[in-house]
Amino acid sequence: MKLTSKTLIATLLATGMSTAAIAQTTTGAGVGASVGTLNGVSADVNASGSASTNVTKDVKEMSKDMTDMAKDKTDMAKDKAKMVKDTAKEGSAKTSKMAKENYGQLISDLRTNSSANAEVETNIKNFKADAQVDTVLVSDLKKDAGKDAKSLDNALEAQKDSVTKMRSAIDANADLKSKVEAQGYSVGDIVAVRSGANGELTLVVDDRS
Repeated sequence: MKLTSKTLIATLLATGMSTAAIAQTTTGAGVGASVGTLNGVSADVNASGSASTNVTKDVKEMSKDMTDMAKDKTDMAKDKAKMVKDTAKEGSAKTSKMAKENYGQLISDLRTNSSANAEVETNIKNFKADAQVDTVLVSDLKKDAGKDAKSLDNALEAQKDSVTKMRSAIDANADLKSKVEAQGYSVGDIVAVRSGANGELTLVVDDRS
């Protein structure tokens, strides 16, 4: 049987479905599909935006890491340059100090008992771990081989009591004794002590075999 428009409407009315319901159903389906489509597009946009944000964040972090590495490298170079400069300065100071020392000066100091004067004794007693101490080796002193060595031995023998007292004072100061031993010497190797204006000490070490 061929259905006409009127017949179809009549049939629908007979089954209880109104035209408003039909419109609502049609409209609801369309809107639902439209909303679903929009939600899908929104999800895609959000996902794309999130990925882009993460990439940008990673690039910034990598850039910061590279900057930090460059800074660390620069700091290391500066520290190395400072170490080289300080080492050269110390070497120069030691060379200058040794140049002023000679057998004649040491022998004269021993004869006048300069290592036992009040200032030297006080600085030995008050020496602290953070104070400066230098060493001068007898083997590095300028000398007249043979003649000066004999004169030095005679001076040491003549002032052995004063030398012993000076060594006892050094031995009694744990910080100073530690400094001596850290350089590979013993208190018994020290034959004279020089004292600076700021309490720094120069130890003359007899390293002759």
